[in-house]
Amino acid sequence: MTAAPPSPAEPLRVLVYFRSRVLEGRGTPLRCRNLALALGALPGFEVRLLSADLQADVARALPALDHRGPGTDGQTARALARQVERFRPHVVYGQTHKSLPDLARVRGPERPLRVVDLHGDYPRWRLEQRWRPVHRRVASYARFRALEAIHGRAMDAFTVVSHPLARRARGMGKPAEVLWGGVDLDRFRPAEASRGQRIEVAYAGNFQPYHGISNLL
Repeated sequence: MTAAPPSPAEPLRVLVYFRSRVLEGRGTPLRCRNLALALGALPGFEVRLLSADLQADVARALPALDHRGPGTDGQTARALARQVERFRPHVVYGQTHKSLPDLARVRGPERPLRVVDLHGDYPRWRLEQRWRPVHRRVASYARFRALEAIHGRAMDAFTVVSHPLARRARGMGKPAEVLWGGVDLDRFRPAEASRGQRIEVAYAGNFQPYHGISNLL
């Protein structure tokens, strides 16, 4: 049984959960904070972000976000349980594979819907760590793939960055929606370039199908 849907007069409360620092200048935090900002801008939504950042830093850099840091709760998983209790979200939106085990622990008679955004294929990335011995890579891949299956089946739905990841989520019997990018698409308008004008494309990330590289190509 999950939390009852909000009444028409009540906003849909969404708790966005990210175990790392959302202010870091790389792709995964950028996607996380832009998703949180986009959800918060929708009418009828009330969004709170829980990350490992200091609350004062986020308030200064992203004043539009209702943010909470782990504070005295220490471990982010414990902070998540505390925010679920206090904020009473209808949806907990976990970011990346690393949120799966913590969201799987969110239980109770009126638990929120648990949705995870997969930014990449974490088990596959463990297999691609060429600096590690092959047997260690294979063992790590098998372990994290098994954990993905166990925790993934406890989720209600997924959003993902590519069709290969959507197929993985649907293979666990869960609905999945592909969200391309997660960046500010208004900054990128190649269609407005005049005929013959050179278009330069920059890409940051692993050049892999599970990171949505087919969309860029």
